[in-house]
Amino acid sequence: MSQAPVQGKDYQGHKQPHPAVVAEASIPEFNDSKIINHPDKLLLSRIQKYFKYFATGDVDGMDSLYTDNYTITDIPLAAVGVPRGAWKDLNKGFGSFVTDRYVEAISLYGNADFAILENVGWFRLVKEFPENVKPNFPGVKVGDKVGMINASCIWWNKEGKVYRELEYGRVTWPDFDINHFTSFAGTDSLGRYPQIST
Repeated sequence: MSQAPVQGKDYQGHKQPHPAVVAEASIPEFNDSKIINHPDKLLLSRIQKYFKYFATGDVDGMDSLYTDNYTITDIPLAAVGVPRGAWKDLNKGFGSFVTDRYVEAISLYGNADFAILENVGWFRLVKEFPENVKPNFPGVKVGDKVGMINASCIWWNKEGKVYRELEYGRVTWPDFDINHFTSFAGTDSLGRYPQIST
């Protein structure tokens, strides 16, 4: 898939009611086509395994990759320094709110000890998020397909287990185009650079 659905416009005949909402598409659960040629094959295999578990909602599979002292900070979920057991519960809880997960890798940096994966994730909201999470998903309603741009920072120990993770992400914006991240064009679909009002 060369381009993600563009919000705020027609996409395959679908109108987008909110900038965060994306259209239906026939897509795999984890698209690694942009990173498949990464030279560190050990890192690539670890990322593929991890994000396949995430995209399929396999919480037990994800948990099997963590050390006992694993911690995560997940900005979109307002979760800071969450230990392994609590994260498993939170992750299961998140899974009960969403369906139709899909992750597309943009770029992969690092090695088998530490890596940053730029990615875009999509999911459909099947019930309202808790009040403390709603501000991070503005305007998103039950039934919406939501897009998020993320930087996933992951640390592995010598045994190949994840011991720390930081997830930085936000809901995508109008005219979001995944190709801007691979071309570094920095412009929207009309060729404009972002403007900041002062």
